[in-house]
Amino acid sequence: MRKNSKKSADTRAFRGFFAIFARTSFCFTMRHLLFLLCFLPLLSLSAQEMVDVPGGTFLMGCNDSTACFDEQPVHEVTLRAFRLARCEVTNAEYERYCPEHRVRRGTMGLSTADDEAVVGVTYADAVGYCRWLSERTGRHFRLPTEAEWEYACRAGGTTRYDRSDSLPNALRRIGQTVRTFSPVSLRVGVTPANAFGICDLHGNVEEWCSDWYAPYAPGHQYDPQGPATGEMRITRGGSHHTPDAYLRSANRSAMLPDDSNVQVGFRIAEDIVATAAADSALFLPPIPFVIAPTDGSPYYVHNHQPALACCPDGSLLVAWYSTPAESSREMCVLSSRLDSPLRPRQHGRLPLSSSACPTVA
Repeated sequence: MRKNSKKSADTRAFRGFFAIFARTSFCFTMRHLLFLLCFLPLLSLSAQEMVDVPGGTFLMGCNDSTACFDEQPVHEVTLRAFRLARCEVTNAEYERYCPEHRVRRGTMGLSTADDEAVVGVTYADAVGYCRWLSERTGRHFRLPTEAEWEYACRAGGTTRYDRSDSLPNALRRIGQTVRTFSPVSLRVGVTPANAFGICDLHGNVEEWCSDWYAPYAPGHQYDPQGPATGEMRITRGGSHHTPDAYLRSANRSAMLPDDSNVQVGFRIAEDIVATAAADSALFLPPIPFVIAPTDGSPYYVHNHQPALACCPDGSLLVAWYSTPAESSREMCVLSSRLDSPLRPRQHGRLPLSSSACPTVA
């Protein structure tokens, strides 16, 4: 009997231990499961693939026989590095932000699946999605500027389309304007990527950009943002039912920001924030605040004693003393006006007599 009692006690103890272990393991597993259920949607928010686009200079616009009037003048643009989404925002991605959009799927037989480009969104809808995504990921998403969009579309090339002066068949959807749209898949990422690794820039859906629509300004521009106000916002890339001529890299379109239709969607861009290790300094490359004169005015290597003033329009005016050497008899006072950290104006020469003891003329 003692033997049986010991065995029964051992069995009860084992069962009790197993029950405690099972309950503890179950609670542990459930906690992790609840964690995953709560946070997986947030982790997947930033799952959209972003492509690093290197900074550089390119010729924006077009002046050949295919050009539209607003694609001129062709002008140089210099951009900082940024990120652009490999694909356009899909229904599934957008509806995490706006579940009510689901009822608009399939309008005119288009964009029904999760992985098709979202359409039927206004400019404010697109900006709202970028702001929402930024808040939930701690990153800075936004719409691309028009210059960024064309630069990314060209991907270092100068042809009308991606690596060709005619639209490759692999990029073609319907390619004609019709009153009744034909069913066509708007699934993202199925067309060949360009040299930067970005898809669907010629067709699929037209894409909102951040700029107000306006004629191009001549001259070299640095990271242009477009005018401060306007009536229409830029759209780029053409759509599934757009003729080839309007799918060119340089072609410009625009819409009233409150409008939406089944031809227009968007993709997101992201600023690249420079970071450095805690024990190292971060140095940015030099920014050309002064444009050297080209009219023969003197511009010397010995420059000092600057004076800086903030103008009423927000620009900065700087004036300084310029001479070949400290004790030289040749000297002048120069000025430069800065619209923004990347937009220096042509410098000017303030009138000054050329002598060892200059006086203002």
